[in-house]
This record gives sequence, C-alpha cells and structure tokens, in this order.
Amino acid sequence: MVTASDLIGFWNVVRAMAEVLPIDAVFIRTDLEKVIDRMGTKRSSIKDIPVGTLVKEVGAISNCLNTGDIQDQVLHLTDGSTTRIEVFPMEEGGEIKGAVGIISRSVHPIIRHFNVISEIVEDVSGEGALTWITDTEKNLAFNASEGVPLPDSIKVGNKPEAFALQTMKKGKKDVLDIGAEMYGVPLKIWAYPLVNEDSQVCGSFGVIMPRRNAERVKRMALNNEQSIGEIAAVVEEISATAAGISESEAKLFDMIMEINNISEEINAITEFVNEVAAETKLLGLNAAIEAARAGDAGRGFGVVADEIRKLSEQSRSTVKAIKESTDQIQNLLGVAKESSENTAKSSEEQAAALEEVAATLSELSASAEKLKRISERI
Repeated sequence: MVTASDLIGFWNVVRAMAEVLPIDAVFIRTDLEKVIDRMGTKRSSIKDIPVGTLVKEVGAISNCLNTGDIQDQVLHLTDGSTTRIEVFPMEEGGEIKGAVGIISRSVHPIIRHFNVISEIVEDVSGEGALTWITDTEKNLAFNASEGVPLPDSIKVGNKPEAFALQTMKKGKKDVLDIGAEMYGVPLKIWAYPLVNEDSQVCGSFGVIMPRRNAERVKRMALNNEQSIGEIAAVVEEISATAAGISESEAKLFDMIMEINNISEEINAITEFVNEVAAETKLLGLNAAIEAARAGDAGRGFGVVADEIRKLSEQSRSTVKAIKESTDQIQNLLGVAKESSENTAKSSEEQAAALEEVAATLSELSASAEKLKRISERI
C-alpha cells in the first residue's frame, strides 16, 4: 500500500521521467470520488480517464478503493492494441484516501512499424507489392506500389478481406495463388496472423505480389516442355527409321556378298568350259587331219571335224562374253559393297548422334520441369 508521503516522492519521479520514458502510458491519482491528477509520457496516446473521471466509472479503481487490494487488468482491444491498468491503494492515517495508477498501452510492433515494413517489402519485390494490416474487425492501413491492383473492396475501415479473416481464424500463415480472372493479373498472397503477448490473435498482416513474370516463366517452361516433347517424338521416329535402314543395309550387304560368290562360281565354270573348248578345238583339228589322210572315205568325217572346230570357237567366244559380263558384275558389286559399307557406317554414326540428341532433350525436359516448379514457388 502506498502512503501519502510515498506518493509525493513517486509523483515527483514521474514528473521528472515523463518526458524520457519510452512507453505509451498515463499516470493517475485519485481521491475517493474522482481522478484528481493525470500525467502522460511523451509518447502517450491514451485519452481515456481524464481528470474529473468518477472512480466508480473505472472498475479497476473502484475495486481497489473498495477492497484495498492492488488491481491489475489487461484489455485486448479490437484495434490490435493491449491496455493494462495497474491501481495501488493510497493510505493515510490507517485509512484508504485514494489510489494511484498506471495505464499503459502497447501496440503490436508490426502495426507500429507498418510503413517501414511496407517500404522494405516494396523495395525487395521485383514487380511491386501491396501490404495490408488489420485488427480483428477492420482494415487499418494499405500501401500499394504503382501498377499493383487495389480492389475497390479493400479500403481502410472496411471489413478485412476473406484471406485476412481466414488466417486470423486459423491462427497461422496462409499462402494463396489467385488467377488473373479475379483482379486482372495473377497474384500471390501471403497472410500472417498478428499475436499479442498473451498469444491471442489481434489482427493480420499480409503481402500481395503480382506474378506476371512467374506466369511468363511458367508459360515458357510449358511451351519448352511441349516443343521438347514434339522434337523427342520426331527424333524417336527418325531413330526407328535409321534402325530400319541399318537393318536393310545389312541384308543388302549380305545379298551383295552372295551375288559376288555366285559370280566367282560362274567365272570358275567359264574357265572350265574354256578349257573344254580348247580341247575340243584340238580334237577337231586332229580329226580334220585324219579325214584328209583318208581321202574320199574320210570326207564325211571331215565335215564333222569342221563342225566341232566351229562349235569350239563359238564356245570360246561365248565363254569370253560371259567372262566380260561377270567381270563387270564383280566391278559393280565392288562399288555397291563399298557404298553399302559407307551407308552402314553413316547409319551407325547417325544412330549415335540421335542417342546424344535424345539424351540432351531429356536433360532439357528435366530443366523445363524444374523451371515450371520454380515459377510455381515464386
């Protein structure tokens, strides 16, 4: 309990410290009926309980005077502030003659420094930002960068927007993505509940940022992903065609080799026929000699000998023509074989190159997917 002599010393200290105390507070003293003195700090914004206020109108003072007990009341107001009233009974001659009290007001630091915070948010945001702050019942303030849409419904004094009410109801941060169909540009909203020293929600703070660049990045990522998918499909088709060509080239090469082997067999046969023709010619020559020796008796045999020599000459001519043809075939087969080998080699190189392209496209597709995920987070 405070005595009258204590009060004199206390009030002198208050008077000396009022200009320098870094709090929003008012000091009062009363008699048994009304407030008789009042002194505020330099930062005081409290207008309540002026001099002359009847003590019965202030519950904490009335209770203190009636019971003789120290009173301590905390009021959480809808504007996000907290008011605390502490009242001490004052005694003189063993009787309560009045009371002294301290009324202090505290405001959530984000509410107090809202303009500074808004400026910082605007500076770090690439496309500008809209910041808001509310108490539990109404909008307290807004700051919007140029070019950031401010809906007509968002005005100081109006009921908080649905997203602000939602974050206060949930008591935790909320993040929303809103399409361009609502406000003309895509937006991202971060909403935070404001909690006082008694862990009670007393308001909300939030940031709204346009997402034009993020949407552009997302569209680019989707377009790249689609284009990459189309290119990959074409590459896959070309790769399948190249594989088919390579297989056909292998079969053609085998056929060329088989034809070449047959051509060599024909050459061997013509060599044999050529040898037979030579022997036949020699045989026909011997027969003509013997027919001449036999005179008239061997004339018919001579005719046969002439036909044998003619047949031998024809066979040799035919064998020569066949040999020339097979030589030409072998020359052409040699060219075709070399061309087939080159084509097969090119097909293999093309297949290897297509594999590298497919791998690169796979990496680009993964990068496009990452870019899309990043655009959704910003």
